[in-house]
Amino acid sequence: MNAACARRGLARRTKLCYGGWVARYASFAGEEREVIRVETATRFLTSVVKDEDCAYATQKQALNALAFFFKHVCGVEDPVFGVKLRKTGVRVPVVLSQGETQRLMETLESAEQEPEQKGRYALAARLQYGAGLRLSELVRLRINLERKIVASHKATKARSRCRITWLVGRIWGSPDR
Repeated sequence: MNAACARRGLARRTKLCYGGWVARYASFAGEEREVIRVETATRFLTSVVKDEDCAYATQKQALNALAFFFKHVCGVEDPVFGVKLRKTGVRVPVVLSQGETQRLMETLESAEQEPEQKGRYALAARLQYGAGLRLSELVRLRINLERKIVASHKATKARSRCRITWLVGRIWGSPDR
């Protein structure tokens, strides 16, 4: 599987994802003979759709991983799985109120923590919340206080996202600090 992914230049995360789905499929199939049968893959995908409460995108991801596996690893020319994917309902995101957000930030800075842990994650949490950063962007931040720019490099799909931040001044107290 890794060699097939590498030949096609797939991203590291795609390799991990496809490998995970193929590993789950292999444990579902059991025997080696069953792994290379399209009918077994159809049963697996049907169980993912019906038995697991997962999003449409997750179902599609499993389908794409198995299609890749059968085409590029097993050599099946055009595998037809015959599975109808199920659309999931719209999920409403959970949004914290202003008071709840304030309490959360205060908890991160509270004195109840051990002295060396006090406020350890407070700045990162304020940056992530205030700038709307993804976690992957947060860990790749580059901050330029002189230009007042917070940039997240190679955040998603090898693109950089820059945010001109009035936020820098709000987080550290004043823009001059």
